[in-house]
Amino acid sequence: PSLRNTYWRITRLRGIEITDDQGRREPYLLLLADAPRFAGTVGCNQMLGGVEIAGETIRFRPGPSTMMACPPPLDAEERLFAEVLGAVASWRIDGRMLALRDGAGAVVAAFEAVYRP
Repeated sequence: PSLRNTYWRITRLRGIEITDDQGRREPYLLLLADAPRFAGTVGCNQMLGGVEIAGETIRFRPGPSTMMACPPPLDAEERLFAEVLGAVASWRIDGRMLALRDGAGAVVAAFEAVYRP
């Protein structure tokens, strides 16, 4: 899969497993191919923003988000998602897996490519 225009299902944020089995939307990240933008959610509010990619360097600029009240643990996972995006410095794809790393090289988020027919 390519970094852009692939539906990346969120699997882990800072070592915490993110699941979609709580009757919520599937957690995902999508980097748009035709604009320097992203969309994503951990299952409650939709987050949008800008993204700058140069080689393996990546920077997220969170923008607007819906503002629904999210029940636990979604509320904490949503704050964590925003925090993680702010800490990301680089990316790497290995097979169907995407790892986002902080400035020290530690994996702060993991994703799996999901192919939809």
